[in-house]
Amino acid sequence: MLFLLHNLKSKYYLNKREAKTNFEEPERQVAARLVEHYRKQFDYLDSIKVDDMLNAEELSEAFRTFEWPKVDPDIADDEEYAKTVINKYDKENKSGLNFVEFCVFAEELWEISDKLQEAKCGMGFNKAMEVWDGFFKWLDRDNDGYLVMEDMIYGVSKMMYKDCDVNEVEKVFSEYGGTEKKINYDSFVLAIANGILDKSLGDPNFTESLIN
Repeated sequence: MLFLLHNLKSKYYLNKREAKTNFEEPERQVAARLVEHYRKQFDYLDSIKVDDMLNAEELSEAFRTFEWPKVDPDIADDEEYAKTVINKYDKENKSGLNFVEFCVFAEELWEISDKLQEAKCGMGFNKAMEVWDGFFKWLDRDNDGYLVMEDMIYGVSKMMYKDCDVNEVEKVFSEYGGTEKKINYDSFVLAIANGILDKSLGDPNFTESLIN
């Protein structure tokens, strides 16, 4: 869609009739709708001076109303953050964004949102791996880097305050334990990811007895 932003320097809108009738250019149609959406947002925000320019006060409303993500979440004040956005995208030092500059910012906002979401997911994944790493080490009573069935049956039952599902444990060691019936950390995490230990680790009402 970069071609669209270049064209905006000479005109704000594409020829809508051409965009609607030229079905050989679906990207052009999507781009036209997207620019129209940006224009509505721009006009909505341009409410204080109504001068076809967004100052920091006006742009700050976007982060409150639309809850747009921030590259630097440490800047809590929306207007102060809006000033940093203007400093980055204002190419003419006019202390505001015109519509073309706003479109460039809005386009990059998609990438910012994706990166922040990836970072959030990464943090959650790393935290989960820390938990499972600590759990594995706790189950590994002889600290040899492997679990045997007795480790898991005893440890899971004690940790979850209930009897674990022996059938689940047997399945884990049958699929991942090899001939020695031992599993390492990677196999332990893989078994959890594949849901083999769901009853033992996830269902607080599961009370099957180890003896039976």
